[in-house]
Amino acid sequence: MKVVVYSSDNPVLRLALEEIKRKLEESKVLTDFDFMIIALNYRYPYENLDKNLRKIFGINSEDYFAFHATESFANVNATEGISVAFIKFENKGKVKVFTGEGITDYKNNKLMDKLLEYLEENRNNLNIFISGWHDVELGYFIEDLGKELEKRGFYPNLVGGVSSGKVFDGELRTFQFYNKKIIKDGFGIITFENVDFAIGISLGFKPISPVYRATKVKGYQIYEVDHGKNFKEIVSKFLKGMEPRVEYLWYCPIILLDDKEGYVSVQRTYKSINEDSVEFFAPIPQDCKFMLSFGSPETLLESTQKEIEKMKQNIGTADVVFNFSCIARQYILEDRRGEENLLYTYHFDAPLFGFSTYGEIGPDKFRKKVKLYNETSLGIAIKERE
Repeated sequence: MKVVVYSSDNPVLRLALEEIKRKLEESKVLTDFDFMIIALNYRYPYENLDKNLRKIFGINSEDYFAFHATESFANVNATEGISVAFIKFENKGKVKVFTGEGITDYKNNKLMDKLLEYLEENRNNLNIFISGWHDVELGYFIEDLGKELEKRGFYPNLVGGVSSGKVFDGELRTFQFYNKKIIKDGFGIITFENVDFAIGISLGFKPISPVYRATKVKGYQIYEVDHGKNFKEIVSKFLKGMEPRVEYLWYCPIILLDDKEGYVSVQRTYKSINEDSVEFFAPIPQDCKFMLSFGSPETLLESTQKEIEKMKQNIGTADVVFNFSCIARQYILEDRRGEENLLYTYHFDAPLFGFSTYGEIGPDKFRKKVKLYNETSLGIAIKERE
């Protein structure tokens, strides 16, 4: 499999795509390709995307999958424009796409059943999951998916990220695009067949507190811990003497502990400090145990380095690397944010594609169920089988 990744920050959609086509033609690494994966900034007129792609690249609507991203990665570069990965299989590798809509009503429709059926059929393939952002339902959808997979006793190599975007022209743009469909309330899965892969989940935050128990919880919010302690008061101490910006709290996410084993399960990023609660970007289980943590650019990059070393032991070389990295993580990396992509690119000597996410989706420690992560870098190294 040969992969090349190019980007453009031209604010005109058509011109950005034409610039990327020129880069593809001038490099002459690929003379044709089988599939395109596209990360598209929310400001572009997405309704023109399919028409422009078919005209400029001469492709069919099923030959690409696109999604919104506030910032995307093309090798070591980050852009608020467009990034495109062009894929050409050289052996028996294949790619196919599954889409689903209706996350906001998934408990009443058959979306979960259809997804589980597809994942069971493709349990031995690599399934890259890209979903839209939904304030409440997405977190519970992923949690319920994890529970169902655990019941069925298999993990379908499901990894990916949540599309990032902002409100533009009156709508929160975190959409996906495939085969002329604009998916505003769902997800897409890009399935790779006949490939080997290695997954790494980089954290990098160190516990700095005793273990708390969340004893008063509602949805994504914590009100009290340890039967009576106001959690807002505990968190507010982090901001003493500083401007009360929630972004400063991204340096110290809470880390949830697994109920049974006690290991670090996932991190949760602060969304807001409310009048009597603290809200996060993903669900907080009632009575869960957690610790406060702290991370710096150094600790985050050290964690990524360690994950890359594990990945290389499993796969050796790669044809392409994906990096799904949380927007909050990118904020914490400060002026060293480009180093994470450098680590992946140099160590695997392969092109890199990815984006800044609103959440990362991957396996738990024992590869038994899927989880929605915050503030991680989820890396996937892929190579086609000979």
